[in-house]
Amino acid sequence: IADLVSRSQCIVALTGAGISVESGVTPFRNPSADDKGSIWGSFDAAKMTVQNFNADPSATEAWWRMKRALGAELEGALPNPAHDFFRLLEELGKLEAVVTQNIDSLHLKAGISPDKNIEVHGHMRGLICSDKRTPLNPMPCRGGECTFSISAGDADAVRAAYGDASKVPPCPRCGCALRTETVMFGQPLPESAVGAATDAVDRADLLLVIGSTLIVHPVNEFPLIALRNGAPVVIVNLDATRYDAAVRGLVR
Repeated sequence: IADLVSRSQCIVALTGAGISVESGVTPFRNPSADDKGSIWGSFDAAKMTVQNFNADPSATEAWWRMKRALGAELEGALPNPAHDFFRLLEELGKLEAVVTQNIDSLHLKAGISPDKNIEVHGHMRGLICSDKRTPLNPMPCRGGECTFSISAGDADAVRAAYGDASKVPPCPRCGCALRTETVMFGQPLPESAVGAATDAVDRADLLLVIGSTLIVHPVNEFPLIALRNGAPVVIVNLDATRYDAAVRGLVR
């Protein structure tokens, strides 16, 4: 694996929740333990759809309980050596992109350039009204007329909006619930992010998959793109993936 990294000049990293566990971030899934110790082991994933968020107050409340629990972890989370490794690859001019399924922003905290950090599932920086139409909120709760948002750079305003843990924070303009710009079940992934990720993988001369079980579409197709192009694929993950027999390097 070290030799592959040394010889490659256009490396793409594909990262999932497993890369951030060492940083104290609870993964959404834990397949090897029937989701025990994971977010979906504590919250009902079936209820966490954008349709339920927009129409069912109890689902909105449950979604916000989950986000507050995760947000408390992320506020104190720091990058670990795996995140730092990709920053080093960028410094060496070898990194084409980091394609991440994570919403924890730890690659950015590690120093990865924003233009090389492709967040296909969105992020928890900032908040928007659930009636504001964006690439990460293509299904607004009403007609998509509201434009309210709290920018990622205004950390104090974000904390204030989280506010009372017993309440769903309302939009101060229209009263709809606020939400993070993260992909919910029932909504498509942002086309721009998926397109950028696909293009990056298509250019890769090495694909490093770290901490992903490669279950979620379309991310689970990215290794196939690399393999069809003749680029070696390395997978570092605790659980088995569909590509284990085809890769050049496999670390459990």
